[in-house]
Amino acid sequence: MLPTILQGYAVGNKNKTEVAQAYFPTVEPSTARRNLSRWIRMNPQLEQHLSEAGYQCRQKYFTPLQLSLLYDALGEP
Repeated sequence: MLPTILQGYAVGNKNKTEVAQAYFPTVEPSTARRNLSRWIRMNPQLEQHLSEAGYQCRQKYFTPLQLSLLYDALGEP
């Protein structure tokens, strides 16, 4: 089930590296991105929902819907 309302989230795309660094603030940006990608892969339901929302692993930005899915599954950083 995909959320239809984004409450409390900034509207617009957000850089994937910035999101990853929010979850992993003590590591290098490239390591933070790899760790976030690993978390996504380890959660099949999240991975499926992101895929349905148009997510591709090599994209540079998350859309507001993708961010909402990410925050719902992993919690806000």
